Amino acid sequence: MAQLSRKDIIEAHSRLTASVTKTPCILSLDLSAQLQEQLADSATSVQVFLKLENLQIGGSFKYRGAMNALSQLDVDELAKGIVTYSSGNHARGLLEVAHVVSRLKQVEIPLHVVMPEQAVAEKRRAVQDLGAHLYQEPGYGLETCARRAQRIAEETGARLVASSDDADVLGGHGTIALEFVGQVQEYEVLHQGHSQLGKLGTGALDVLLVPCGGGGLLAGCLVALEGTDVLILACEPVAGGGSQLLESLRQGRRVPRDERAGPSAADGLRSEIGDASWAIILGRMTERDVIQVSEEQITAALEVSQNLGLEGSVEPSSAVSLAALLYSSELWKRMRYEGKKHLNVGIIITGGNIGATQQRPGESLE
Repeated sequence: MAQLSRKDIIEAHSRLTASVTKTPCILSLDLSAQLQEQLADSATSVQVFLKLENLQIGGSFKYRGAMNALSQLDVDELAKGIVTYSSGNHARGLLEVAHVVSRLKQVEIPLHVVMPEQAVAEKRRAVQDLGAHLYQEPGYGLETCARRAQRIAEETGARLVASSDDADVLGGHGTIALEFVGQVQEYEVLHQGHSQLGKLGTGALDVLLVPCGGGGLLAGCLVALEGTDVLILACEPVAGGGSQLLESLRQGRRVPRDERAGPSAADGLRSEIGDASWAIILGRMTERDVIQVSEEQITAALEVSQNLGLEGSVEPSSAVSLAALLYSSELWKRMRYEGKKHLNVGIIITGGNIGATQQRPGESLE
């Protein structure tokens, strides 16, 4: 299994400069003020920065990882085809990239996507509209989808490009963290002395909240910011078997997702943690670094996001980190910065695809 280094992510960031969107980073005054009010007894001032990957090409951060992976394949490799498994966003990003690469390199790329039957219907239709051969597996989870995708790769010779188990994909995802840190620093230099919340901090991002399903984004961010002072906290839903990361870190081994837990509004986080992602996470995080949220909290966070005036929609998987920030007492217990007067918190709005924000806890993923 290929290893991923911070140098790889820096190189990926340079490689992707002309092919992905440098998405906006904004200071949310509304969220910052709300948190300041919740921390009324604290001497710490809080600023919340949002990285709007919902404005990325293809509607989510997945485009970055897919572009980093496919742009490094030669024509002969591409002609054999691409196969993946996904609940929606990774597949869409990969297919969007495949069409771009196909035109640039003038090669026809056969596309194969395996999805759960209970994935959001709009996401399944989008995959078909983008010209992929769609295979469906029963249920909500991706474990059987992964096995079928592997068989298709073996039978056709297509390259398997997995969201959380491909070092090149993880490297592309990690470019978000590099960009985010730089944008926060630039913002505070430009606005020094003009904050509506009072004195600004040091210009550094102190905490980054990252939603975790298959772990690809989390792993990429961990490697990208290795050696920095940024505290990375993983956020996951309790429903949908979502305690996989917390339980895996508690036991020191990757445990399977508990599908008996039923569906979650954050359907995009139902992936099993990939081998490559787990190898990175295990060596860099403990159970104290995982924040869990309920379906009710996700719903409430979605409603907050809709009132923030953000450009583009915010899907439930993105709202998991926002829910942790707004409603988790465990989060603030974890973020005890003795003597730290200013705290810059970052949230990645990972996507806003295909009407998923209309989904509510307890409803069918159809």
